[in-house]
Amino acid sequence: MAGQEMKSYLTRGWILRCGYVRDDELAKHPYATSFNYTLSKCPEYASELEELTKKRETLRAKKQTRTAAYDETEKRIKKVREQIRKEERQYVKNARLLGTTISKVTIDSSFDKRRFDVVMFDEVSMAYVPQIITAAALASEKFVCVGDFRQLPPISQSPASKLLQNDIFSYLKIVDAMGEIYWHPWLVMLNEQRRMHPDISKFPNKFIYKNLLKNHPSVEHCHDEIIKSDPLSGEALNLIDLAGSYCAADKNTDGSRFNILSAVVSFSTAVSAEKNEGTSVGIIAPYAAQARLIRAMIRDYYEHGTTTVSCATVHQFQGSESDVLIFDAVESYPKSAVGFLMGKDLNQVSRLINVAITRARGKLITVANARFWENVFKGTNHIFYKLLGHIQNGHRVISQKDKTLQPYIDSINPNRMIRIFTDESEAINALKKDMAKASGIVLVSIPDGELKESAKMILDLLLAAERKGVEILMKSNDYTNLPVTWKRYCWETENAVFPLIVIDDEIVWYGLPTSRMKFKADKTTSYITVMHAMVRIKGKNTVEMIKALTDIEMIEEGINKKQISVKKKSLQVAKKDRSNKQEHSIAISQGLAAFIEKKEVCTECGSHMVLSKNQRGTAYLRCSNRACKHMEYLTPELMNEYISSNHVGCPRHDGGIIKGLLGKYGPCIRCSSGHFMKPEEI
Repeated sequence: MAGQEMKSYLTRGWILRCGYVRDDELAKHPYATSFNYTLSKCPEYASELEELTKKRETLRAKKQTRTAAYDETEKRIKKVREQIRKEERQYVKNARLLGTTISKVTIDSSFDKRRFDVVMFDEVSMAYVPQIITAAALASEKFVCVGDFRQLPPISQSPASKLLQNDIFSYLKIVDAMGEIYWHPWLVMLNEQRRMHPDISKFPNKFIYKNLLKNHPSVEHCHDEIIKSDPLSGEALNLIDLAGSYCAADKNTDGSRFNILSAVVSFSTAVSAEKNEGTSVGIIAPYAAQARLIRAMIRDYYEHGTTTVSCATVHQFQGSESDVLIFDAVESYPKSAVGFLMGKDLNQVSRLINVAITRARGKLITVANARFWENVFKGTNHIFYKLLGHIQNGHRVISQKDKTLQPYIDSINPNRMIRIFTDESEAINALKKDMAKASGIVLVSIPDGELKESAKMILDLLLAAERKGVEILMKSNDYTNLPVTWKRYCWETENAVFPLIVIDDEIVWYGLPTSRMKFKADKTTSYITVMHAMVRIKGKNTVEMIKALTDIEMIEEGINKKQISVKKKSLQVAKKDRSNKQEHSIAISQGLAAFIEKKEVCTECGSHMVLSKNQRGTAYLRCSNRACKHMEYLTPELMNEYISSNHVGCPRHDGGIIKGLLGKYGPCIRCSSGHFMKPEEI
């Protein structure tokens, strides 16, 4: 369609996008969206809405959001928008080509009696079958489903999730639970791709589509400029292998995984790639926590400007594309296995990885700890493990093994908001300047107690700050191996996974103080950090996100948590409350956990027992003394003793009587109302 003809269709309102629009360029177009088109036809409403919006922004700037004037302005804006929406329905009704979402169709009553000659449903693999039926009911002549049975299925958390998570391809038996494809009379395969460079499409073609995918001739050279540009010029398929660095991964309270160093490397790579004018850059992560962390970095770095860098989960990115695509795999030690999204169902994982790879047009950069994946999945058919092998066997790999990781990190250093140091003395000198300005609280998290000699300089900085009145709050996963001088300030905990120093909630240092930073792969194998990356982060959103994700202000013992405090002030209280004289923290527990701490004593060393959970979430008892490895079962008798002696009812307040028992997956609580709970919930 010629450009002038398309413009004519838009100005006449024949083509409209109806509903919420995420794309900024489309949202600002004067005619493309039904709302903006209505404003162009109703200038009096447009003028009034603009005036009221400016007034609201002025009140917000003056922090007058809790005033009568602000409330009145909000009411008037709402009324004007309602009038605009009323006019908008008529323009939507007159449009010849209408673009919208299935959610809009489902909830907007104006579609109830509409019929269209042709209805096309895009990205159909992510739609529920009932939604597809709803869309089909709008078609009077033809209904076309467009989608990929090798991409992500719908997500559901409802009781009927097993049924709802079947996409239309599974429902029609075009593809089975194992991913095998079958012929269907309705099926037409569009097997020619026009997005990816052939080096990128080669992997999904071989391992996902069984060599059915073909490249259009145009993709052979159309992305040459992207490939030639930095970073990683000259190669379409790349791997940044973080093995050898302290790229620790953990999960937040929602169970979503994140990896701070991996996020920094992915973000810094994106910033470097965006320097090439006109290049769109996307970062994809399998976990929402990692995507939120990287988005916080983007907001802080581009606080006063615009950017083409975007970040989303794989699910959010489906249907989008970027010139340069960075896939942050997140997974690493000290975890011994991958998370649910990357390991539970191999067919689902294949679909997730396929979506991630095929979003890239010219360059795909994967960020991962290849050694972790090798140890966990060697000899298996895991699709991401295969991707790493595919890149390693013929494409560019940046790694510490071949001495390219440190130079690469130096080359992508943003040096604004985030600054990466690979020289420890330079990092400590920069930390010294930050500590000299500290005025409130410094939080320190130490995963490994075997500190390097240089740690003494950092302790001196902390002591100097303390003499100025700064509170030093410190915790460590390896309290036993800490030098005595550090133990005076440090609490023992189980959630100090990352080496962090947080200064006055304004600056985060990752990677300090340095130590051997050892990852334990199994009972006989450990990996010591050989490439130390120390990162200074100054950005409100990023600092807040790191604090929230790491729970740095909390001390954790089993399932018990307490707010971290100054060790010197708390030590005497801690000593009085323990049967032994070790300098550990005492978690302020509640419910069954508190009952167990008070009642149960370790038969081996005399310390109190704590309620804990294993990796599968099964509750058990273990000794609070980390040097003692004694564990015991959580018995129904102990749970019922707590319930009886404390007259505990169902926490859901449904009047049910609760009872502890051993279920299929371990200890649990059953309510007479018919539901089950975890022991820590009572």
